[in-house]
Amino acid sequence: VKMAMEKTVFKWVHIPVDLAIPIQENESPVNTCLEDDTLRDEIRELLGWPGVDSTALTLPVERHGFIAVSLYSDVNAAQQSVNTRAVSLCSAAGFARMDLHGDVCLSRYYDDDAAGGVAWLRKDLTAAECTEKSDWIRASAKDNAGRKTTPQSLSSLLSSSMGGGGGGGGARAPPAVM
Repeated sequence: VKMAMEKTVFKWVHIPVDLAIPIQENESPVNTCLEDDTLRDEIRELLGWPGVDSTALTLPVERHGFIAVSLYSDVNAAQQSVNTRAVSLCSAAGFARMDLHGDVCLSRYYDDDAAGGVAWLRKDLTAAECTEKSDWIRASAKDNAGRKTTPQSLSSLLSSSMGGGGGGGGARAPPAVM
């Protein structure tokens, strides 16, 4: 009986701001849990960013099989050119007012804390899936239909929560922007 080999790498996508550079697919080692995930550090080192901000484009909910997609950007990208490909993807996903500057990266992950087994794990996201017609883009657009909000980056959420007082109700605090 052949046993399926465990995956040792996952695919993630880099969308350069420069339209002359194609969307790039990258591979990184698969993590075993959220705490040993190294993607943010890899992106920071690869692209020379001082820090990496993350934004949830989809949420890991049951109707999506607990699979979600996150967008990563340079914390200092505001002075860079608008990334029209990333803005177009986000617009197709139902986020009409996303203002993305510089290069961005996208990754997919599985997150089901109630699973009893693997609770958080990186999954493949390919360059071919980074089109306005992709299933995950359509699912996000359906989720966001009629909403007038845009997703908030982790740094925005952290800065707004710092001044807001209030507790987390026992929820685990999000990781710091690195």
